[in-house]
Order: sequence, then C-alpha cells, then structure tokens
Amino acid sequence: MKRRMHPFHRAINLFVGFATLFGGLLGAAYLFIVGGVSIWQFFVAGSALILGIAWIYDDLLDPMDDRYPDFAQDKSEIEQQSVDARANIR
Repeated sequence: MKRRMHPFHRAINLFVGFATLFGGLLGAAYLFIVGGVSIWQFFVAGSALILGIAWIYDDLLDPMDDRYPDFAQDKSEIEQQSVDARANIR
C-alpha cells in the first residue's frame, strides 16, 4: 500500500531535483561557451542533468511514497493495522 509523502519531504525532493538540474544546465552552458575542456567535465554536467530530471520526474509523477507513514492517520488506526498484520503472519 502506498502512502502519501509528507509535504515537507516532497518540497525538499523538488528543491534538490531542480537545484541539480540547474547545476547541470549551468555546467552544460559553461562547456558549450568555453569548449575544449576535459571529458570529466562533460561527464559531471551530463550526470547532473540526468539526475535532476530523474529526481523531478520521480517526485512529480509518483507523489505517493511508502517510506513515510500517512501523516493523516491517527495512532489507533496505525496500531490496529500492525495488530492485523501480526495476526496474518501467524
């Protein structure tokens, strides 16, 4: 079962994704303007672009994340789910 990610964590994920993407764009623009630089700089700029796009894509198109508990649930409901899960294991 997927649960909704906490809005604070989602904001952090989007910030990191856009910052990475922006850094990759700056690196690519620098390489385009300067030209004739080492292959490692192309690798770093390209990796940052790919990572930024993947990070944003994952967060915007799949906002449900099972790593965080559903912050809207109350404690008794969560405890009942864990009791039910333990009963199913036995």
